[in-house]
Amino acid sequence: MDAARVVAEIRAGLEAVATAERAANEKRYLKSDLEFIGATVPATAKVVRDVLKAHGALARPDVTTLALGLWQHPVHELRAAAVMVLARNAGLLEPPDLPPIEQFLREAKTWALVDELAAHVAGPMVVHHPGLGSEL
Repeated sequence: MDAARVVAEIRAGLEAVATAERAANEKRYLKSDLEFIGATVPATAKVVRDVLKAHGALARPDVTTLALGLWQHPVHELRAAAVMVLARNAGLLEPPDLPPIEQFLREAKTWALVDELAAHVAGPMVVHHPGLGSEL
């Protein structure tokens, strides 16, 4: 998988469904220093789903590589897409995948990302690997 290409496809898909008005409203609502494209959460989920479907199933290493590729951009919707990639593939994640997830939790600085990471990524990891509970 070419992570940079997939990130570019996701970004292009988000920009195609975004509005400047939504970007301004979300930035104000979340009081965030991140940039906002202006795509809704359902639209973001659809773009992520469609792009991932076009590329086929991800191997475990590709999941965190793609998530890191998305997260490195200070753009809210790309970071939300990173969380969605992790959540869609949570069953593949193993204890060695925890460091980037912990990094995302520390850097998120908004409930909109932390809640999703905790409920759909970190939580399921702890359920499947109980020893991780003491690390989080």
